[in-house]
Amino acid sequence: MKKLSIFFIGILIIIFSSCTFAMPNPKSWEELSKSAKIKTVAKVVRIKTEAKSSIIFREVTFKSDDGYFTGHCISVNKRLYKKPLIIGGVYINPKKGETVYVTVLENGGRITTYQPLKSDEVKKFKSNPDKIRYSWDRAYIEE
Repeated sequence: MKKLSIFFIGILIIIFSSCTFAMPNPKSWEELSKSAKIKTVAKVVRIKTEAKSSIIFREVTFKSDDGYFTGHCISVNKRLYKKPLIIGGVYINPKKGETVYVTVLENGGRITTYQPLKSDEVKKFKSNPDKIRYSWDRAYIEE
C-alpha cells in the first residue's frame, strides 16, 4: 500500500509539473501567428495595464496604415524577475512609441507575434509579407 501511495503521488507531481510549467509548442505558436486576422507593421500608441503583480496583463493599442486596433498580452515585472521566466509561456513587454511587426488573433484578441523593428526593417516587412516567418512570439524575413 505504501509503494502504491508513493507511485500515485509521483504521478500527480509529474502531471502537475507538466501542466504548470509547460511551454507552448513552437509549431502551435507558429500556427497561431499564421492564422491571426491582423498581421501588420504598426506603432504602439497606448499601453493599458489591467493587473499589477509579478505577471502583468496589458491591453496594447496600435496604429497601422489601416487604422487603430488593440491586442492583449502578458508581461513580466522585470524588477521582480531578473532571470528569464519560463513558466507559462510567452511574455511580451511593449513600449509606447515602438514600431513593431505584430500579429493579433483578432481585434482585441491575443497578441501572438511582437517583433520590434528598426527603421530599415519596416520597409522589408511591408514589402515582403510572403517571406515573413514566425518563431515563438517573433517574426523574421526569410531571405
